[in-house]
Amino acid sequence: MLNVGSSTAQVYVGITLASEVYLGTVKVWPDKAPELFTFPYVSGLATQHNWNIPAGAKHVDVILCGGGGGGSNGTLALGNGKGGSAGLWKGIRLTPGVDTAPGSLIQFSVGNPGEGGGALNTPGRGGSTGATYKTNSGDTLPTVIGDGGKPLDAPGVEGVSSGNFTYNGYTYPGGAGGGNPGTGPGKPGTAPGGGGGGGGSQFATQLGAAGGGGIAYARVFYS
Repeated sequence: MLNVGSSTAQVYVGITLASEVYLGTVKVWPDKAPELFTFPYVSGLATQHNWNIPAGAKHVDVILCGGGGGGSNGTLALGNGKGGSAGLWKGIRLTPGVDTAPGSLIQFSVGNPGEGGGALNTPGRGGSTGATYKTNSGDTLPTVIGDGGKPLDAPGVEGVSSGNFTYNGYTYPGGAGGGNPGTGPGKPGTAPGGGGGGGGSQFATQLGAAGGGGIAYARVFYS
């Protein structure tokens, strides 16, 4: 049905009922709202998601955030540990039929959190989040990367927040960096991409915390 003011109408081409109406190359009916697909970090070194671009998609915004870096341990002798830095955001717009074939597979690899540091291990870097797809010609396989956060890269004991990311008018919420009140172990960063907090300054070793896992989004536009 096609809305005409407060009424509805049916559009025919000859005796055939139309399913879509275009003004030039722009589809004006039906006006399907954009869809958001979310691909979170789950477990392991990286989380793999396979996703096909839906039929009728005009554009796809691919949004990526890497995992947050881990915080280091703190001791009485060395003082507070250092927080991890945040995972980085990356956005790219793909146009089916131009950048990639309609209905193409996109493979997401969502970055793991960087491990927190302890007495016998150093903190880890957050895993990068990537999206791999074939070009429209099918000849190459590009990869878009949202880098993971580095350990020992925060200005203080608290992990760095990844911050919100705005792309083509839509905002994607970031994760918070893990804190530390000055004593005790660090607090984990939250997903997506928050850096882990460093351990506090006490006689016994206070462990640094892990960062938050990464995330990937695909927002599909039909007009």
